[in-house]
Amino acid sequence: MTIPTGIASTRTLTDIANAIRAKNGESRRYKPTEMGDIVAALDGAAEVEGAQYPYDADVTAGMLTMLPYTSVANALRGQNKAYKEYKPCDMAAAIRALTWERSEAYAVAIPGITDGRYELRFIRSASAPAVGDLYADKEIAYVYSGFEDRVFTSNSQLPWYPQHDSFEAVSFDDEVRPATCAYWFYMFRNCVSFNLTKLDTSRAVSLAYMFYYCSSVVNLFLYGKGGGNVESMKYMFYTCTSLQTLNVAAMDVSVVKDFAECFRGCSKLTAIAGLDTWNVSSACTTTAHMFNGCSKLPTLKLGAWDMSGVANASYMFQRLSVATEIDMSGLSWGSATANITNMFNGDGKLAVIYAAAGTDLSGAATKTDVFYNCYSLKGGAGSGLDNSTSLNKALVTGDYARVDGLGGKAGYFTAK
Repeated sequence: MTIPTGIASTRTLTDIANAIRAKNGESRRYKPTEMGDIVAALDGAAEVEGAQYPYDADVTAGMLTMLPYTSVANALRGQNKAYKEYKPCDMAAAIRALTWERSEAYAVAIPGITDGRYELRFIRSASAPAVGDLYADKEIAYVYSGFEDRVFTSNSQLPWYPQHDSFEAVSFDDEVRPATCAYWFYMFRNCVSFNLTKLDTSRAVSLAYMFYYCSSVVNLFLYGKGGGNVESMKYMFYTCTSLQTLNVAAMDVSVVKDFAECFRGCSKLTAIAGLDTWNVSSACTTTAHMFNGCSKLPTLKLGAWDMSGVANASYMFQRLSVATEIDMSGLSWGSATANITNMFNGDGKLAVIYAAAGTDLSGAATKTDVFYNCYSLKGGAGSGLDNSTSLNKALVTGDYARVDGLGGKAGYFTAK
């Protein structure tokens, strides 16, 4: 069957595209063939109107099949249930007239598998659930609200914190877009399961202390819904002492300033997937204690991180007790790095530190005991420590924090 084709007004198409952007907050331009699917996906979640583009003065019309208009009309009827015919010139106004019932985010605590424990389930609802109502065939014990738009600055401000030791599982059953995730699961010490599939962090400015002392969870997967506004990840996984595998590959860390103690004390962690794909930028100012105490990581490979803004990298890789190799060859350092004290202080297993050619941190102002107990470490040209000299203060300082042979001087890094 031949699909009808005719002359389409670019002004009408621009009106439709502007109406869509007004509803979803986007700034990108659309192809006519995309518009139906985008109208179908509108949900009223945008907080601000998207970009509004002017008419193209040079192109006023072109040939187009009826399919894009049919797709938009079908999507409109799916949204407003009006079951009416739409002319192309009516579609923009109909899109702008779309409304959605506003649902609120709630968290409900329902009985878990273990006696006396609860599951914390995040949901959206147009009406508030109540204690005693049934959810997932279980009686609701606690209801929490008003958290999606609040910015928390301490754990005690979280509405569910009084029950923090009672939760054994967390699940996002509906999409939630919080203004912050700071302290959200602070000291959920008995929680063994986190399903974060529908957690959208696109608005969140902080993930600091998010899983602080979640000492029972074994595996965590952070999904890639947003993250581009996050400025702090300090103490995010601090002392998750049972955590063995962690996937952070989908996270957008492009504006993160503070990674201090992010993974500190994750003493059973054997893998962190995605660090080599992170988009760390010059916004970052501190990585102090970032991996301190990750004593079961066999190796650590980082990606193309811009470390030019980092002032404090002290204790960054301390107590990687079984790691034989650290690959930081993708890191680009700058003159801002002033503190590298105890940066690689370890337990004697570390044999090689890969760094980009030309890497030299020896000018840091504070650089004591940078390579303390690194008596198996050798630079690319053979410079290094041995068991008899590992405690010699003159040989473990940051004076050797450079690629071996750079400028004719000894160093403990190997160029890669």
